[in-house]
Amino acid sequence: MNDSLTIKELFVKCYCESRKTQAFLTQCLDKCPEEEREYLIELVEKTASTSKKIKEFYEKH
Repeated sequence: MNDSLTIKELFVKCYCESRKTQAFLTQCLDKCPEEEREYLIELVEKTASTSKKIKEFYEKH
């Protein structure tokens, strides 16, 4: 990790990375077989929840 980042910059970076992961997983939904779809949907939901938690924490502090 880059030690020169402020805590706010770090949270913004974490939020952006979480959203990128969510977007990537969402794109994978179109390409995956039906039997794996439910698993990917669960992962998308978890990353969405993680993004929301990071944003809420950042806004409180």
